Amino acid sequence: MPPPPASRAYVGTLEVYGPSAFLNGSPVASGANAYSGDNVSTGPGTSVIVHLSGSDFIQLNENTDPTFLEEASCLLTKIFSGEVFVHSHNTCVETDQVLAAMGSDVNVAHRPGRTVLTVIEGRVVIRKPQYLVLAPSQQYLVVRGVGQLTTLTPMDAAATAAWRQRYFRFRGAVPSLPSSPSSPPPPSPRPQAAQGVIPVVPPQAFAWSPR
Repeated sequence: MPPPPASRAYVGTLEVYGPSAFLNGSPVASGANAYSGDNVSTGPGTSVIVHLSGSDFIQLNENTDPTFLEEASCLLTKIFSGEVFVHSHNTCVETDQVLAAMGSDVNVAHRPGRTVLTVIEGRVVIRKPQYLVLAPSQQYLVVRGVGQLTTLTPMDAAATAAWRQRYFRFRGAVPSLPSSPSSPPPPSPRPQAAQGVIPVVPPQAFAWSPR
């Protein structure tokens, strides 16, 4: 069990869609706050949006279970299994296959031994398994430590995050996001990753399904 919130950095405020959302294993509803060291998880038919500072957010698909850790350079999101959409410039994502610094809109799908990152807007800096900078519409698949890079059409890249819409189908659209979370102020802005594109892996087409 994580220590009391007063001793940990604030991460974000939760917005829950569906019946099966959990914070550190206990059922949770919209409005709860997450702190460094917390695990947020979703069951079938459930999504959670974690509202970060400003308009940044991370959205969890169903059956997803990240742990959030506040670090000096970024908010580290450790994904054990599942899928997230990241809208943030100051978030890192780690799986058993990848460590990457997010830069705007990125979809990450993971199951043990296999991770796929798709850049919809902005850029991603890959730190593991190799150094690589991904541009918009590029998709990086890593299976057991071996990476493959391909370039999608903008439409196909955006389609990887189409799962987000089904949670709001009874409300008409993805809800607008607040300008700031109703919670304690987050830590100071973190530095962004260095600029530049370094092609390492040649483009290579592949077929992939997140489930």
